This record gives sequence, structure tokens and C-alpha cells, in this order.
Amino acid sequence: MDHSNTTGIPLQIIRQDYGHFHKHARIGPAVWPHFDLLWIHQGGVDITVGSAREPIRLTAPNGILIFPNCHFEGKVQSHWIKASITHFQTSLVHSRGDPNFLSPSPDRAPTLQKIVELSQTYAQQGVPQDVRLRLLIAILDAFLSQRSPSSAKSRIQTAWDAASADLSGVRTLADVGAIAQLSESAFRTLYRRETGISAGRALTELRISSAEKLLGSSSMSITQIAREVGYGSPESLTRAFKRLRKIGPTAYRAKQEPFG
Repeated sequence: MDHSNTTGIPLQIIRQDYGHFHKHARIGPAVWPHFDLLWIHQGGVDITVGSAREPIRLTAPNGILIFPNCHFEGKVQSHWIKASITHFQTSLVHSRGDPNFLSPSPDRAPTLQKIVELSQTYAQQGVPQDVRLRLLIAILDAFLSQRSPSSAKSRIQTAWDAASADLSGVRTLADVGAIAQLSESAFRTLYRRETGISAGRALTELRISSAEKLLGSSSMSITQIAREVGYGSPESLTRAFKRLRKIGPTAYRAKQEPFG
């Protein structure tokens, strides 16, 4: 253990290390008496933490902060992965309940990876722990300054909000699931369990509702609207629109412009 902390900060790094896992390797099962920052630098893994019934899908760049005395295990999803661990003890972070883990928001993950890699490089070079502690505090700040997506409801809402903001980039439910760090099947199961409805139907409804808004408030063509809400062609939009609204998008737009 590294005992070189002279900063007075209640934080102690126990171990930092890089590792490679091949496709058939498993992570854990393990229960650590300390915090574990597991970061995926290349590739992807599925990991189950605490009492969660569905695995979290971590694809680089991404990581997870696992609390002490919390069971976790996982398996590699790509041909091989490159991962790092940072084991530490601290009184700066308190338990958030069960499952005891935190994940960073997708927009922060690339920046956090650079900080994690710098800290790991410093560890390999024998840089004093005091320097690495300050990097670790920056990482913890990024984890703690946001709502944890550890609960099923918040993970679903976070993914759905992100999908709503960029439907043109969401082709399938797998894309929505990836935002929530879940496989498509796990996301479908979790969504139905929490809402009682099909995630596929919900995604279609989201696309059609967004199309309705654009039809009534913009001069965009049907082709442009189809692309904007995530359909590959105007024909696909028209079929889905008629199925849910019993009217085509062109006729719907006409009804929104009674004096046109």
C-alpha cells in the first residue's frame, strides 16, 4: 500500500494498475473492502453490480466506481479489452444505497479517461501519491456532481432524454440502450418492468410525436422530417404515422393549416 499521503486529505490510494482481458475472460466475482474505480480504455464489458438484476454495458471510454463491500462480476464483450483499476479508501464518498456504484455521464467520459490514463502513467513512473490524489479527487468530483444513474428509473429517463434530443442519431433501441449502458434486450426488459409498456412502441411514439411537432411548426419537407426523427425514408415515416395516427403526415399537416 502507498502510505505517502501528506496532504491531509482523507483519501488513500491502495493500488493502480492496467490489464488486458481476452474475450472469454471473466471479471470477478469479487467483493472489495475498498473503493474500486474500474475504467475501460478499449473494448467493452457487461458487469453486474450489487443486487442489480440487469448488467451494465461499459464500452470505452467509460468506467464505474464500485463502493466497498459490494459484489460485482462481469464478462468481456469484445475480442479483448484494456482496463485499469484504482483501489482506494476515503471518507469523502458515502454510500448511495444498493446497488452501490456510480457511472459518469457520457459527455464527461472522454475527458475523465484522459485523467485516469494520466494518473495510471504517473503510478507506473513512481510519481508521489499526493499528485495522483489530486487527479483522483477531480475524477470523484465528476462522478459525484451528477445524479447517479444507478436506479432503473433514472437510467431509463437519462437514456430517453438523450434519445429525444437527437432522434436522427437513434436508429434502433440498441442505440438507446447504449446510452443507458445496457444491451438492447436488457433495456427492453428494464423498460417494460418500470413502465409496463413496450420500449419499441415507446420509441415509435416518440418519433411520431416529434414528427407531429415539426409538421405543425416548420416548413421542412416530409423527407427532411423523416430524417430528423430517425427514419431512413419518408415512406417509413408515412407507414408508422398512418399506423399510429390513422392519417398520413401530409394530411396531418394540412389539418394544422386551415387557412393555408
